[in-house]
Amino acid sequence: MKNSVSLLVSILLILASVLVLLIPAFENGYPLLFSDSGTYLSVGHRLFVPVDRPIVYGLFVRHLSLSYSVWFVVIAQALIVIYLFYRVLDSLIQQSRMTLLLLTFLLCSILSFFTGLDYYVSIILADIFSLSTILCLYLLFVLTKEKWLDLVIVSVLLAISLTVHLSHIPLAFGIMLACCLALLLRGKLKTNINPILLIGSASCLSILLLALLNFSLGFGFELSRTNNVIAATRYIESGIANDYLKEVCDNPEFDASYLELCDYVDQFHRWPAAGIYLYSLDSPIYLGDCDEEGWDYCWLEKNDAYGDLIADILQQEEYRNQYIELIFTGFWQQLTTFEHTHLISLPDFEHLIQKYYDADLEMFKNAKQTRETLHFDSKTTLEAYVVGLSILGFLVLIYFFRSRISNRLLFLIVIVFSALIVNAFICSALSNVIGRYQGRIIFLIPLLLLLLCIQIYYGRKKELIN
Repeated sequence: MKNSVSLLVSILLILASVLVLLIPAFENGYPLLFSDSGTYLSVGHRLFVPVDRPIVYGLFVRHLSLSYSVWFVVIAQALIVIYLFYRVLDSLIQQSRMTLLLLTFLLCSILSFFTGLDYYVSIILADIFSLSTILCLYLLFVLTKEKWLDLVIVSVLLAISLTVHLSHIPLAFGIMLACCLALLLRGKLKTNINPILLIGSASCLSILLLALLNFSLGFGFELSRTNNVIAATRYIESGIANDYLKEVCDNPEFDASYLELCDYVDQFHRWPAAGIYLYSLDSPIYLGDCDEEGWDYCWLEKNDAYGDLIADILQQEEYRNQYIELIFTGFWQQLTTFEHTHLISLPDFEHLIQKYYDADLEMFKNAKQTRETLHFDSKTTLEAYVVGLSILGFLVLIYFFRSRISNRLLFLIVIVFSALIVNAFICSALSNVIGRYQGRIIFLIPLLLLLLCIQIYYGRKKELIN
């Protein structure tokens, strides 16, 4: 009887955790949708590798939804977060399953009400797997061989996390570099060689499997089909490309593969953001008749030319220095820029829902987002205050209770802060400064504060008992 009650309470706590993580979806009446969500809703069913992102999250959406309802996808995302929080807590404090589940529920509740965690769980985007990448790396360091099942689960989660979004690959390697450096400085690199090799092997295998997946679907043995087009927008948006073209296009002998861009010198401001330049049909990307075979064909056709543009810009010291300066100024900006992106109404998605998720059609039609833009300004402001106060509280607690902080929590602190730094650097170097990029992991700072409070409390409780 006691075991039955314990099992029932455990199930109720997990269910309650799922519910609080999906509050934005319930308020909307349907899982949140971003403009990129349309690609993910369809490519898994069509087995089509997009030109601008991996197919893996599309396959995740297809199979987790059972081609029936997108609700199953966000529920799965909530369960992944719950599992990771539970395992992190289990690694830090030795408590019963019931206590750990209760603390997991408290973590989910606090972070859902005061940060953007629930936003990223409730949306059909690969962003929640940034959190998964970071916590999986930590868990693979601390899980023992006795917990082989958890090692398998976490390894699979890491493989999925790395392959749903290409930015997660350099993120993981950057975190690993920081971890190796921290272990080396403490003289513990050799004793942690096994988890390092495990993570390295799992990461390399994940990358290989992604290339093999693309190859098996007929899209070549490569990770990205058009990485140059996306990377070039950083130079275009910043004005570096315009300055370079203004200089070289005056030469009558200039005959580069991107010569057609010379006609747009001093006009690139018409596309003030990377997303506008990439997806507006009046963009230079769609010059000529390439779009007759689909907009993605234009990307494929222009990819090499944009790669030549990047190479030629970086060959000149003046523009190379400008780009390096852009990376560092963008880094500081990205590090402190986070928000919950407004979600515009997407009625055009109705045909996708009807085609692939027919059971969802009425819910989609009646959802709040179908009728209006969803704004999250107040939640973004609240999270900014919470993050600032969390940093302050974190520093105070570390100063007064540093003797009670376990090595594992210290290691998690290294991983989290290195992740925040690496993520900002990657985005500023390879993409653009966008609030969502840092917003998808900024709630890790309040999470650290909560974990620190939990460890201090249970450490003090243990002392009193002893």
